[in-house]
Amino acid sequence: MCTSRAKAKMVDGDRLCCVCDTKLKGRIDKAFCDYKCKNIYHAENRLRANSAGAVTIKKLNRNYHILCFLKGKNTSKFCVNKLELIRQGFHFDVITGEEKSKFGTKYQLYEFSYYQISNQNIMVNCDSLRTEVSPYVYKRWETHMAHLVQ
Repeated sequence: MCTSRAKAKMVDGDRLCCVCDTKLKGRIDKAFCDYKCKNIYHAENRLRANSAGAVTIKKLNRNYHILCFLKGKNTSKFCVNKLELIRQGFHFDVITGEEKSKFGTKYQLYEFSYYQISNQNIMVNCDSLRTEVSPYVYKRWETHMAHLVQ
């Protein structure tokens, strides 16, 4: 497979197709022997690009549902043990926002924000008025992308 921009392979002075290694005839900047190879090349690139996004969206949704479950019905602020979040499968490397202050870093996940208050405890605050992007929009997008990948 060729690199990010499709260029013909050069072997013994001959230009070869990026996908099927057929000898190319015609323009000097030609990278594919026909439209089928071109479609295959771009479909593989699209699949590779979309899979990374789908994994991130899946982790964001997982984190969101864990915090919703721990939040309960009538609570807007709660403290949770970091080990409990890890046990439930929370991914700390995926967030939707970040605020830095002299007191530390506050991470955001949709309408939730959380910060570490000790080595083992995390304070989570839910601001129901602040909804940047609904996780359900991402869920629909994830379903749509899964349909395209198949």
